[in-house]
Formats: sequence, structure tokens, C-alpha cells
Amino acid sequence: MERAESFGLQVDARETTFSGHATEIARTEAKNGRRQFYVFGGDGTLNEVLNGVMENDRLISPDIELIYLTAGSSCDIAKLFPERTPITDDPRNAVSYLADVGKIECVKDGKEIVRYFLANSSIGVISRSIEVFNVKTTFQSFLKRLNIDVAALYAGLKNVFQFGNMTCCLTFDGQEFPERTIKNMTVFKCSYFGGGMNYGIPSTYDDGYL
Repeated sequence: MERAESFGLQVDARETTFSGHATEIARTEAKNGRRQFYVFGGDGTLNEVLNGVMENDRLISPDIELIYLTAGSSCDIAKLFPERTPITDDPRNAVSYLADVGKIECVKDGKEIVRYFLANSSIGVISRSIEVFNVKTTFQSFLKRLNIDVAALYAGLKNVFQFGNMTCCLTFDGQEFPERTIKNMTVFKCSYFGGGMNYGIPSTYDDGYL
């Protein structure tokens, strides 16, 4: 706060207290005319704010900007962008990027929902492992302080043998694939995940491909 104010920025800080809170705050503020959102947190917080400022596949206002102040455990989304300004510098001097946004439509408890993402979206064991990774327990916090990769590996191993397989039908770029059994499916823009791990497939923030 003091650092931001030293740059002459007027700060209206909001602290999130539950899952989805950042989405609620961002949506309310965007509809009230706010156009710059400084997101202090990790990829999950940034994703929540993104979903708050999107409506019907568009930004609520075309001049909305998200400024990512990386303070999470992995911050993989930031690795998509070639020039990153140190968090201690004036954010107004940072390079701006126009990035692709992914969209997921699904059904949860009989209700159709839409989610937008900048990094990736998963269904299956990885999604469940991310939930475990983000749960604030004493042991998980200890592992994160020790090493992010170790914490991510622990969350994955804890779930991989407990998570059942799923039967699914896939259609990719108009091509239908035979029904198959899978444990996880991931669609991604950012090949990084879990801090230091990588899917091994090059990706960029604006090539129009998943």
C-alpha cells in the first residue's frame, strides 16, 4: 500500500475472504466504472478477477486493464509474457499485453456455468490436486516454503491413486475420437503449471491457439 502510494497511485484495496470473492468484487467495480484492477496474489486470484470483468465473451468495458502483482505460490501466468516488471517498480511503467482468453462451458449440479481462463483449465486428477495444493494446512504451507515443486508433487501423488477414471467422448477441431477412459484432460494457453513444471509444448499468450 505505502509503496503504491509513494508512486502517486490512489489505492482502494479490497481483501478477499472466500472462493469467488475476487470475482464478485471485480464485477461490481467494473460495472461501477473502474477500469484498472491491480491483482495482488496468485494465478487463482487473477483468474477470479478475469471472470469478474468478463461478460458474454467480452470485457465489461474494452478499456479494462488487469495489472498482475505476482504474490502467489507459483504465478505461472506471468511466465507467458516476455517482459515482466519487478513488483517493487512503478506498475504504470510496465509493458501492456493483449492476451488470448480461453472459455469453458460446463454443467455443475445441473446448472450451466461459464468460466474464462488465461493459463489452463483441467478436468480430473490435476484439478483435484490443485484443490489440495491450495488448501491451507500446516503441512502444505510447510512444503510450499520448502519447495513449490515438492508441494505440487505431494498434492499430485496424494490424489493420483485415489482418483477414479472417467469415460469421455472427445471432439477436437471438428474431429471426433472414440470413447475412451481418462484420468485427466487439460486445455492450456500456458504450458507452465505447479510452479516449475511444464507440459513441454511451446505456447504464447496471443497466438490464438490452445
